[in-house]
Amino acid sequence: MPPGWEDGIDAAVDLGQAHLYVFRGTEYVRIPFATQTVDDGYPLTIRDNSAPAVGGA
Repeated sequence: MPPGWEDGIDAAVDLGQAHLYVFRGTEYVRIPFATQTVDDGYPLTIRDNSAPAVGGA
């Protein structure tokens, strides 16, 4: 996890796309299941349309 995330996370989501998205505060990271490491370029700030879409019922 990125520095400063040692105290925990707020949420994690598996959208069935071979990645786990992990959220903390105003940031998120993407972790491929294959490598189990944070992708380069993350964390990103959560903004309109920047985080992965989660569909509702």
